[in-house]
Amino acid sequence: MNAKLNRQIDQATTKVEKKAKTFKRKAKRSAGKYAVGIGTVLGLVLAMFALNGLNSFYAKYELYFRSPLQNPLVFHEKILPLPTKMITPTSTPTPSPTKKPTTGTTGGEKAKLVAESKYPEWIEHIWLRESGRGTNTTGLAGYCLSKGMSNEMGFFPRGKHCFNTFAESVARLERWREETAKGMSDNMAKCYYNMGKKVETCAYLGNDYLSMN
Repeated sequence: MNAKLNRQIDQATTKVEKKAKTFKRKAKRSAGKYAVGIGTVLGLVLAMFALNGLNSFYAKYELYFRSPLQNPLVFHEKILPLPTKMITPTSTPTPSPTKKPTTGTTGGEKAKLVAESKYPEWIEHIWLRESGRGTNTTGLAGYCLSKGMSNEMGFFPRGKHCFNTFAESVARLERWREETAKGMSDNMAKCYYNMGKKVETCAYLGNDYLSMN
């Protein structure tokens, strides 16, 4: 009785082991199939990403081959051509004209500015000697006039100094008389203005003296 029972147990154990082995083999085959399928899908996805990346890269860069002594592979960013069809602007902007400085005064207005200045006789004398009251348009007076500016007073003739307006030159001579020629007589200030020397008499004081610039 015991021997028969043992045989039945052994047979049952053998069947269970066989079934377990069969299940294990089937599981391995199934796992292998799934692994191959998953690997194939992942490979396709990665290949698509790589291809898309290469397309984007070569859309932006160009490949150049250089001499073996240098780096043989060089990528340069592409310069895309400008569109052939230009967009026509709705309106054409009108350039604003360049404003040119002017003397801003006529002969009569200039004479009035000199007459109403702080030192009318002194400035009148310089105006006459330096540019004939603006009638001589050569030298410094003509140079500044060609630039749309003014200097009929011979002020800083060596530096070719120009004023924006005649009124500016009058105001500058007033300041020069008060600062540079402070305490001098009118005659000394005239000679100093013309010669740079502090003397009471000079040819510049004469009515026949011409120092046109």
